[in-house]
Amino acid sequence: MGSQGLDFSFYDNFYHLRSDWRSMQVELRQEDYLSGKYLEILRRGHEIVEKEGAIEFWRIRNKRLSDVLTTGSDILIVSIRVIEILERYGLTGWRKFKVVIKDERKGVISEGYWGISVVSNILRNRWDLYREIVEERLDGTKKIRKFGWYFEPEDWDGSDFNLLDGISLIVTKRVKDVFEKEKVKNISIKSVHDISV
Repeated sequence: MGSQGLDFSFYDNFYHLRSDWRSMQVELRQEDYLSGKYLEILRRGHEIVEKEGAIEFWRIRNKRLSDVLTTGSDILIVSIRVIEILERYGLTGWRKFKVVIKDERKGVISEGYWGISVVSNILRNRWDLYREIVEERLDGTKKIRKFGWYFEPEDWDGSDFNLLDGISLIVTKRVKDVFEKEKVKNISIKSVHDISV
């Protein structure tokens, strides 16, 4: 259903956050993706570490370390500097878990990084809500594009870190503003209004 006449100002406060591609790229083992364990890590990494110890991530591309490492998913692997920022500003909805960055040939590269578990309510995506933009083509035809990652407002428990459908990391404007103020490197942050559906 289109969004004519609906007030979407509630969603002005929300952004999709993920790592960018300008730092070292690390990944879990392939079997952790195939088995779905990466989704457990996204929600319960802190509990898994209590039982199994630090979660291993493996270097894929040889780039330098940064505030946030590239993971190819919405799992955030962050430096101690980012953890200190999250704690100092009292940002909510997350827990940290210990990770070890390894290389097939060199072994352990770094133990100074942490993973972020998102522990707030899961936001249910409203696929029936979107904004439509009509693009006029040179040949005179029109193309309708749909935008917006919208969710049930009552699902939001007030947390700064949230998961949309248990998969995609949604943060508040407060997180965006703090990360910009503190110049956190290697992040991509986009308004939920601007995401194509």
